Amino acid sequence: PNKEMLLLQLNQLMEQAAGDAETMELYKQKLAELDASRRANAQLEAALDAERGRANTAERQLATVAEDAEGATKMLGDQLRAALRDKAALERQLESTSENLE
Repeated sequence: PNKEMLLLQLNQLMEQAAGDAETMELYKQKLAELDASRRANAQLEAALDAERGRANTAERQLATVAEDAEGATKMLGDQLRAALRDKAALERQLESTSENLE
């Protein structure tokens, strides 16, 4: 092995080391990008979970409002029917009373 051959091999090793360092930098960069993507994904998932929670709460509230409205409508219907029965009874009573006066 002569001096030129050794210099050539040393040059090749240095180029390879520089290439390895560049590859390592790219690898570190990609890892950092991946880590940032993971963090962003975790934040999005947390926001989505919170949104789901709000949607479920709103859905429950709407169901309660609908049940309350249904109950109120039924109660009003019952009151209306009772009032109509009372009116019919009063009309019969009035008719009977006016017949007695004649």
